Amino acid sequence: MARDGIKIVKEALEKGFASNRAKVFSFAEKSDYKNFIRLFVISDYFRRKSEKERVGEVLSILEENGARSAIARISLCVVMTKREYEREFGRGVFLGVGLHKTAREMKARPKLHRLAQVRATK
Repeated sequence: MARDGIKIVKEALEKGFASNRAKVFSFAEKSDYKNFIRLFVISDYFRRKSEKERVGEVLSILEENGARSAIARISLCVVMTKREYEREFGRGVFLGVGLHKTAREMKARPKLHRLAQVRATK
């Protein structure tokens, strides 16, 4: 069920953003809890929009393109622009790799790197 839902969601997003002539990169995965779906959508289409407008836009695209039944299964929806994604995860990092890390594990490396730079300059 979750695999079918993921496929339906990805197809609906591709179809919806293609009709808006916007480039989009989406990543959907099965959640750890039951048959829920985690959804990550990256596109410059969301520039100058609030988080609420972004999520609303994604949900309306899903609804318009035949994924209404899958909307109830989405437990997490992260919507970002390409610049926000690069700032958060780094340039060239493939979405989906390391998503199971905690926030502390993801942020620990840059902080240690900064400390090493500060100590090296003294």
